[in-house]
Amino acid sequence: MSLVTTGGSMDVSTNIGLNTTSTAFARDLLGNGSFAPTHTIPNLNDGIYGNSNSWIGDSESSFAGLDFNGSYTINRAAWGRDNTGTFSDRSGGTYQLQYTTTPDPNASTPDSSWITIGPVYYDHNGIDSADRHEYSFSPVTATGLRLFVAGNGLGSGIAIDEFEAYAVPEPAVAGLALLTGAGLLRRRRSFRAVGMQR
Repeated sequence: MSLVTTGGSMDVSTNIGLNTTSTAFARDLLGNGSFAPTHTIPNLNDGIYGNSNSWIGDSESSFAGLDFNGSYTINRAAWGRDNTGTFSDRSGGTYQLQYTTTPDPNASTPDSSWITIGPVYYDHNGIDSADRHEYSFSPVTATGLRLFVAGNGLGSGIAIDEFEAYAVPEPAVAGLALLTGAGLLRRRRSFRAVGMQR
């Protein structure tokens, strides 16, 4: 995985991780939801950054994920603890970005069904570790993504304000755009030729 950017914001037009497309899930939830609606599982992909719209796990080795409700080829993902820059706690630890091809993945999908794309370590002391981090990786076809998080040193869960996933544009769409462009170019040349004959 390669870091694309730190901070910034999501592209809502191509983020298939949003709740309009995907369903969020998690292993656990801080206080079993007693802090709702501040830290809930649906906050993982509600499109809003910040602590007030975040999820916090309830164990040091928790995970959060997205069920895409279908199969997509993806090559980028992003997440952060608090992209507004207000909170930097709960961000340190080792994150494993994983994908699956299992239909309708959820918190009960076996560990053996998840394939690791790559690990990332965030230092607790750097304020940047709390910002949104966007990563690129070799394209994979997946039905879901999962962030498995271990070792934040607090004995409790990591916080994530948004978990984003980006699909590779469909080749058919790109090809159609090229064909349309080529057709327009031919028409222009044809009109010019007709005009020159007159």
